[in-house]
Parts: sequence; C-alpha cells; structure tokens
Amino acid sequence: MTAPRTLGELLFDAAQRHGDRIAFTAPGGQLTYGALWERSAGLAAALADAGVRPGDRVAICFSKSPELPVAIFGALLTGAAYVPIDYTAPASRAQQLIADAEAAALVCDGRAARRFLGAGEVHEEHGLLAFRVTSGGSGEIAATSIQPTVAAAAAQFPIRGLSPQSLAYILYTSGSTGRPKGVCQSHESALAFVNWSVEHLQLHSGDVLSQHAAPTFDLSVFDFFAAAAVGAELVAVPEWLYGSVARLCRFIADAKISIWYSVPSALLRPFSGRPLEVLRTSALRRVVFAGEVLPKGTLRMLAEALPAGCRIENWYGPTETNVCTYFEIDAESLAGDGPIPIGAACPYASLELVEDATGESELLVSGATVMAGYWRRPDATASVLRTSAGGKSRTYRTGDWVTGARDRLVYVGRRDRMLKVRGYRVQPEEVESCLRAHPAVVEAAVFVGGETGDRLLAAVVANRSPAPIDELRRFCAEKLPAYMVPADVIALDELSRTDRGKVDLPAVRARILSRAPHAVSD
Repeated sequence: MTAPRTLGELLFDAAQRHGDRIAFTAPGGQLTYGALWERSAGLAAALADAGVRPGDRVAICFSKSPELPVAIFGALLTGAAYVPIDYTAPASRAQQLIADAEAAALVCDGRAARRFLGAGEVHEEHGLLAFRVTSGGSGEIAATSIQPTVAAAAAQFPIRGLSPQSLAYILYTSGSTGRPKGVCQSHESALAFVNWSVEHLQLHSGDVLSQHAAPTFDLSVFDFFAAAAVGAELVAVPEWLYGSVARLCRFIADAKISIWYSVPSALLRPFSGRPLEVLRTSALRRVVFAGEVLPKGTLRMLAEALPAGCRIENWYGPTETNVCTYFEIDAESLAGDGPIPIGAACPYASLELVEDATGESELLVSGATVMAGYWRRPDATASVLRTSAGGKSRTYRTGDWVTGARDRLVYVGRRDRMLKVRGYRVQPEEVESCLRAHPAVVEAAVFVGGETGDRLLAAVVANRSPAPIDELRRFCAEKLPAYMVPADVIALDELSRTDRGKVDLPAVRARILSRAPHAVSD
C-alpha cells in the first residue's frame, strides 16, 4: 500500500485496515473507521452533486460531536479545503469568515444553521446538515439545503485526484488590522507534521488520543489526522471538564487515554497535588503541551503524578508553520529556575536566528510545514513570508524572540503585541478596534493577566460616567469569538502616555493588573 499523499487518503487506508475499530468517541456517540469512511464519502458525494469542486472551500461548524470528523473528511474527499468556524462565534463573525473564504458550502448542526443562516425551519439541535452557500456583496449568506447520501454505494466514492500541494484547510487567526487572517496549509504540509508525529510518538492502533482542541485551532490537525494515520481511537474531551482538574484527570483515566495533547492551561491549573493521584494508574504514556508558555510549578507536580515511564514534551510552532520545534522535558529543565525550552528543530524544519543588539534573536522557520500564505492577503503574506526563486522554499518570520543553543532554544517573547489566550493567538489591536467601535469608548488597550496568564483584560477611556462595562462586554461578544471577549474591562480616566505622547502600554497594563478582579501580574 502506497503512503497517503492527501489527508483524505488517511481515512481511506484506516477504513481498509481498521474498519471495525473505534475512530471517534464524543458525547453524542461513537463511529468506527468503516462508518466514518462511509458517512464522509456519502457527504462528499452529496457536496459534489451540489456543485462543490476540487479547490473550493467548505466551511464546517460543530461542537464536539461524531459529526465533526464526518464534516472534515467529507469536505476533503471532494478535493475542497475545509474552513472551520468557531462554534461559539457570533453570527456576524461566522458570516464574515464564510464570505471571506468564498465558501461553496457549509456543513453544520441545526443550532449553527439557525444562528448563521437564519434557517428557522431547522428544529433539531444536532445531526449533520449541509448547505450550498453564496455570499452577497453585503456579507449576507444565501443557502440551499443539500441532502447527504446514505446509500452503501457511497462507501466506494473515489478520492478525487489531488496534488499534495493542493489546499487542505484554512485556519483563521486574529488580525492586527481588525480583519482575521486565513492561514492556508496544503496536504503536503499537514502530512509532513502528521507523519513525523506518528513516528516520533510511536503511535499505533492501540493508542487512545485526546481530542482537546477545537477544529479552528492547529492542535486539531494532530488529533484527527495522526489518529487516522494509525487507526487509533480519538476521544473528544467535553468542555465542561476543564473547570475541574479532578474530573479531568478521572476522565483521562477512565477513557484509557494514552496520548494527551493540549495547551498547558487545559490541565496545568492551580491545584493541590491530590487531584492528580488518579493519573498514576492511567494509561498515559506521553503528555504533549503546545501553544502556551509552560507553568513550571504545576508542571513539576504533574511530572511526579504521571505513570512510570510516561514522558512529557513541549512542542512549539505558530499556525503558519504548525509544530516546528520540540523538547522532551527532563529533570534538569524541571529543576532549574529558567523557563522550559522549546527545544530543537523538527526534522522537516530549518531554523534561522536573526540576532539583534541585545543578543536575542528572532526565529525564522523554513521547511515543508510553512504555510502557502494568507488567504486573499498578499500584502500580509509578503510582510512575513520570504519565498525562494521558483517558490520551492518558504521562510516565515515568526515574530518570536528566542535565546539559547539551537538544540535547546528558549522562547523569550514577541516583537509585536500578539497575545496567547488559552492557546489561541489574539492580536490585541483587533479587540481594541472592536471596543473603539462602541460609541461610548474613546480609547482602549488590551492585555493578558490572571493566575494562569490567559485572562484577557481591557482598559477603556469612556465618554460617559460610569462607563457601560457590561454593555461593552456584550458588544464584544456580538462581534468576536468567546476567547477574544475581555474577561474584565477596567475604566480609566486616561491612558498613561510616554514623553512622546504615545500610549505607555506597560504602565497601563500595570494599572489594570492592580485593579482587575482575579488579575495577577506575572
């Protein structure tokens, strides 16, 4: 059997080799690889009959349910790229992304259809619905229902001929101009990462992987495709578990999860050591964190509580490159006072360090997993991506400052204001732009704080007193995804200024950290 050249072929091979094995477990039920293939191929056939063609984009929007992988693979099997939409996003933002991606179809559940399309005749909450969509000049979405095919013949639906360089997915990230940026990744790019992770973690069909990340987050690329590559079971982690470390640890043990992959804040929150004790008898053999700086104190507690032989890794990489460095956390790094390193380059990545006068260096990444560019944003692409003659090599400026030896790099910070909130990348300028759009706001500044460093905080200067704090948060919630809505909004008489008249961001941050409830400075 030849190695898969596209992500859809991973599912085809898994269905042939592991058809009776559980592919996905979620609160709504389970799917075997055979059933996942048949349902995905049936959806693909229906989308193709409705006019979806290779090279098109298919928007998908689901919570964690068995329909989610059907939608992802169904889109891919048409030759289209999938475009995940945040399930919690306001309707206006979802419509903006669907229009920006020029999506040919939307696959979602009933709740999303009612919110995003105004499909009032849809009464069921769950299940899979598909629509042919067109975007008008005003940004409104017109939709025509598509009936997915369920005939057994759909299981033989052929994978459409695709180049490995074809677009596989677009992940939208926050943009500093107030307009989200769509990161374009090819099948070849995704498979370079997936194939490495399978070999590096020695994944096999007996593994049980955690599905923590939303499909809008690049961690999900590992979840769905690495599991399919080996025929392993993928178990969705319900969102409500993240409020309790004890319940989450019990879930990990009961589900027999062997590979845990998430942002650190999903598991490493302030707690006593007792909730972790259940992990000692769990099936965990590898715990991998990515997307955030690791909190060393709780990490030490986790290391002591894991089963014998279980290894912990720190993976690093922006959405534009997927994972590009990795580091196995050892006793030396846990014992020291410094931060946990992000490590050395993955085999498919080349690193370039551009040093400044302080001795710190900006990290540039080249290699197979570097994005093709930002969707319909040539200027934004050109500002961060350097392409060689002939386009065979691309180098991405990460904007991250690092220090240390090349096999033990340490993340220092950003050259811009980009923030990380629960692993999501947030450009504070986009949130500030939203706040300033409210008629009561004169100025705004946005930062992070909180005990785990992932609480979004905003300072505003209002033209009325008292400032309408609750109204401002509702206003943001109507336009931004939940992770970009400030947890606390603090009204100030004015924003501190430098001697040149610019907003003194460090001074404003110090003021709001001292005043915001639950905000703890680092």
